Amino acid sequence: MLEAFLKLRYNTNDIVLYQLNHRFIDAYDFYLRVDTEMTANTVLNHIIPLRKIIRRAISQDTLKRDPFANYVPENH
Repeated sequence: MLEAFLKLRYNTNDIVLYQLNHRFIDAYDFYLRVDTEMTANTVLNHIIPLRKIIRRAISQDTLKRDPFANYVPENH
């Protein structure tokens, strides 16, 4: 799903980790909820692996900030 989002919004198959920001996370969340019509639980099933990658990158000092810092998933 992430690759489809990147292709649609950014015309690419990949994105550099440091380019991820809160706006990207919100746009991906919106894409999953609206464009693909996923339920809240299904959206979280796609967001959680991305969040884990981000946390690992932060712990390894690949990223300096957490783009998920102010992200609050919707529950409906």
